[in-house]
Amino acid sequence: MKKLGVLLAVFFALAFSMQVAHGAGEQKAQVIKEVATQQAVVAPTVSNGADAKEYVDGRLIDYYQNLTSHTLSFAGLVIAIFAALTAFVVIKGHQLNKEARKELDEIYKIKDSTRKHLDKAEESIKESEKQIGTLIETGRKELDSLRAEVKQIAADARNSAKEAKSSEDKSKAIEHFMEGYRLAELGQYEEAIAACDKAIQLDPTNADAYYNKGVAFDNLDRFEEAIVAYDKTIEIAPDYERAYNNKGYVLLKLGRYDEAITSLNKAIELNPKDAFAYSNKGYSLINLARYDDAIDYIKKALVIRPDFRGAKINMALALQKRGGPGDTDNAKAILMNLINENSQDDNAARAYALLGDRDDMLMLVRILIAKKPHLKLTFKSDLEFEAYRDDPEFKDLVEA
Repeated sequence: MKKLGVLLAVFFALAFSMQVAHGAGEQKAQVIKEVATQQAVVAPTVSNGADAKEYVDGRLIDYYQNLTSHTLSFAGLVIAIFAALTAFVVIKGHQLNKEARKELDEIYKIKDSTRKHLDKAEESIKESEKQIGTLIETGRKELDSLRAEVKQIAADARNSAKEAKSSEDKSKAIEHFMEGYRLAELGQYEEAIAACDKAIQLDPTNADAYYNKGVAFDNLDRFEEAIVAYDKTIEIAPDYERAYNNKGYVLLKLGRYDEAITSLNKAIELNPKDAFAYSNKGYSLINLARYDDAIDYIKKALVIRPDFRGAKINMALALQKRGGPGDTDNAKAILMNLINENSQDDNAARAYALLGDRDDMLMLVRILIAKKPHLKLTFKSDLEFEAYRDDPEFKDLVEA
């Protein structure tokens, strides 16, 4: 802006100088013309050429003095104008510069203020983002927790429904199991097995149903199937002592005496008061010709149950087999006592067989097999009847 003012002042000064110079030239020509005219006029009046020359020189001097005066005046005017313009431009430029500086300061203030607001806004945005992130994370956790809770509720509901169904099934399974037990007591073993299967179908964890199924198979002389049922009972209920005992007895009937003893040992471990397990182990030892050991275990059975007829028969058999001093007489006394107590059960038939009373034995065996056909295989395999296995009439009874 300042440079523009100076240029304008110079431009106007030059233009004015040219105008003045032009005017001065015209004035000079006018003066020369006037001098020449006056010289022509005054020439006659001037006495000689020297005076005329002096006159002209005087006029020229006056002209140049006037010209100089005008020029100086003009120069002073130009200088004054230039100074005024310069001062105006400087003042105006200063004023404009001051205003511009003020406006620039305002702009910087606005910029700083804007920057501060932007910084605050940025901090606010960051804080908001942080809060939003926290809210999102909290919301996600709460949603996950809610989902887990809903899932648990659903699982509980399903479990409750399953438990209700399971409870209902177990209740019905018990009914079938009891029916199977009742049928087995009546000797209806096939029907008992069918009832136990219904119980197992409703409740596969019903160990009692498998156990009773094993008993029914045992009474039907289906020993291998009985062992499978007893093993399933033990799988469901590892502490089911009677299953170990019955399995040992079935193995004994199959002549698998070592396996029988292993199973019976587990029964004794689970229940040291199980007289049946001690007696059956004694019977297994008799078949292995370990008579002293057999007598020891049978004694333990009789200590637990002094009226245990099966253990008494086993004791008499062990004494006869050992054949030591007094063993035969002691065995006979035990057998006679058994017959006197009850002369109509399977142990009485064994007592008759061990006493050598063939007729009474055959008569009782015939009666017992007619009532309980499953006793055929038992009598056929029992050591008590060992002396009669080749007897034609006995063979007809146990093999018919």
